[in-house]
Amino acid sequence: MGLGQARAEDEGWGFPTVEVTELTVGDPEKPDLARLSVSIKKLEVADLQIVPARDDESPDEYFWNGQKLPAYDFWGPGCTMVTRFELRWGGREIPVADRFWNDLPRLRLRKILLPDRPLDEEEKFAYIMQQRENTLSLKISEHGGTVLISWQRPEE
Repeated sequence: MGLGQARAEDEGWGFPTVEVTELTVGDPEKPDLARLSVSIKKLEVADLQIVPARDDESPDEYFWNGQKLPAYDFWGPGCTMVTRFELRWGGREIPVADRFWNDLPRLRLRKILLPDRPLDEEEKFAYIMQQRENTLSLKISEHGGTVLISWQRPEE
């Protein structure tokens, strides 16, 4: 399924989703406390610089925009890299070191498409559950002192 195409959820419940290159998520139960904004870039083979292995025991090295990429064996068409990762908590931007997010290839972002009307209680519950299972999610602890960020990659 290509970028921008909507799909219904496989389980037969929930709202349709669409794959996007930018997504901002919050805790569905505390939406105003924290927000996470992430952007990805879909890499083309032409975007990568490949340095062949020096011997049979060394892997090829991959570079993108002059930055050495992690040694994965699945770089190629359809691969994505995270280009922005911003956490806002309590109205302030919280710096997150690049090393915690800049080596997440193949991340896909899915936006949940909600109807243009207020949700009933059953739909609100389904939306909260669907957000927790989405490719990117954020959860705040009961008293707001801890934030949990999680994501899924296609191979996981």
